Amino acid sequence: MRKSMFHLFLLGSFVAVLIWSAIRPAMWTAWWYEASFAVIMVLVLTVTHRRFPFTPITYFFVWVGAIIMLLGAHYTYGNMPLFDQLKDAWHLSRNHFDRFGHFFQGVVPYLMLREIVVRKNVIHRRWLWVTLVSFSFTISGLYECFEAFYAACFENDPADFLGMQGDDWDAQWDMTSALAGAMFASLFSRWQDRMMRE
Repeated sequence: MRKSMFHLFLLGSFVAVLIWSAIRPAMWTAWWYEASFAVIMVLVLTVTHRRFPFTPITYFFVWVGAIIMLLGAHYTYGNMPLFDQLKDAWHLSRNHFDRFGHFFQGVVPYLMLREIVVRKNVIHRRWLWVTLVSFSFTISGLYECFEAFYAACFENDPADFLGMQGDDWDAQWDMTSALAGAMFASLFSRWQDRMMRE
């Protein structure tokens, strides 16, 4: 019963933030692009919930990642107000919400794939960490390639859409953030294992 309430809270709050994010977003093309990833991810997990339920910790981090995507869809990643305030308060060179989002782009795939390969016994435990970190890093790299292709084909100002904020190394730093996120996610391995056993 408690687990069902937890799942309903995550799903209900996601839908509420989704509706809010669609009200006068900064850029409609960015909203469709960013929000669609979050919606597809949540729909797939909802449909497969009974056949392959993930642990609460994995669902929680998926929820965090999806909420970040919806915030980025509404404001764009370079103009999130809270991170603008942090930029001014700490005299930073840029709004770092984009880096924050890419950090969780490393966390979420790591935890989801780890749960799948451990439960299906696909990879030997000795190779698990390096395989999962590499996979998360690859997902981030593919996302950067897709994002650049989308911006070049559909946006008048690709640099603005990509949220580069004048940083020529933006894509590399985004991938590094995802790599750090995957390493951070590995800290939850024992907790995730315990939940899988339960």
